[in-house]
Amino acid sequence: MKIYRSNKKSNSLFRKINWIKIFIVLAIIFTISFSVLSLLSQFKSLSNCIRTSSIIAVLIGLEFFLIDFYDNRDRIYFVNKNKISYIEIHEDRDGKLLTNTEYRKYLEDATPKEIYENQEKFEGVDKGEIIEVISIRKRINKTVAKVKVKSKEWDCVGRFTITKMFLNDKEKTKKFIIMNDYEDYNELINYFEKNKR
Repeated sequence: MKIYRSNKKSNSLFRKINWIKIFIVLAIIFTISFSVLSLLSQFKSLSNCIRTSSIIAVLIGLEFFLIDFYDNRDRIYFVNKNKISYIEIHEDRDGKLLTNTEYRKYLEDATPKEIYENQEKFEGVDKGEIIEVISIRKRINKTVAKVKVKSKEWDCVGRFTITKMFLNDKEKTKKFIIMNDYEDYNELINYFEKNKR
C-alpha cells in the first residue's frame, strides 16, 4: 500500500498558485468595480475610483491566492493494487468536526494507515474507498476529480451541541481537488485515470 499526502515543500510557490487565473480575476474585478464607481461618481474622481478598484481587486485576488496556497490538502490517499482509498477531516454544511491542528495531532500520534484501519478511535476523521472516477480535469496547479465513493463518516447527535458521535456508511458522489504539491503527484493522478469509467 502506497501513501500519498500533501508536502508543501515539494513545489515552489510559483507552481502551487494558478497565477493566470488570479491575474484574470484581478483584471475582471478591477474593470467592473472601476466602471461602477466611475458611474456612481459621474467620472469626477477617477483617481479615487482607480485606488478603490485596485484595493477591491487585490483583496479578492488575495482570497484566490490563499485558497490555492492553503486549501484541499488534508486528504491522504492510499493506493493498493490500483484501488484508491482515503482519510480526511469530516466536513459538511455545518463545518468541520475536527480542527486542522487536532488532525495533525492525530497524524503525529499514529500513522495514516493506523488511522484508516482503526477509524473508530479517531473521532472526526472520515475514510472511504473510490468506487469509480466519473470525470477528471487537469488544471495548471491541481486536478479536479468527480468520484463515486463508499465512505464511513462521522455523524453527531445533538442540535446545538454535539452529545454523541457515531459512524455511518454512505455511498455518494464527491469532488476531490488534488493540489500539485502531493508527493508523487503524477503517479497519483495516473491511478485516478485508471479508475475512470
